[in-house]
Amino acid sequence: MSIFSFNRTSQATVARGVRTIRKGIAFLQVAEFDNALREFRSVSASRNPKTTRLVRSVAEFYAYNTEVLRKEVKKQAFGNANLIEVVPGNSRNAWSDVDIAAVLVTPATPDTNLILAGALGRTPEALRFQRRYATAQPLQSWEDETGERYTRYTQTRRVAARLGLV
Repeated sequence: MSIFSFNRTSQATVARGVRTIRKGIAFLQVAEFDNALREFRSVSASRNPKTTRLVRSVAEFYAYNTEVLRKEVKKQAFGNANLIEVVPGNSRNAWSDVDIAAVLVTPATPDTNLILAGALGRTPEALRFQRRYATAQPLQSWEDETGERYTRYTQTRRVAARLGLV
């Protein structure tokens, strides 16, 4: 049994939640904040017992950051906005499973990368590497990991498996 295996019975529910989050991100990309919030909140308030806590937490992460962004965009019209820093440095905090999942469900477009980098306090390069850990061709040294040590690559692969992305 692989360290990345997960319960297949809940795969459809997880996929539905991830699809709804991605739908909300699509609304966020075109600055339709109310529609994006509706999608994120529908996942976070889901009563379905098969919806995982990770998917709900990612939806709550996006709902919170969409609220912050919406308020700052509204204040921008009055000239007193404190917009999210678009070129953040590395926050030096460890990556949580929710942070990794937020990166993995987001498309790799420049707009979403800037929003996500500001919300997470990471550089766009760090986001690119998280996506590479999960989906792209890994380095030989990454493939040799057994999972005994909890490294970023194995953590990312586990989160991707829990989301049903691998």
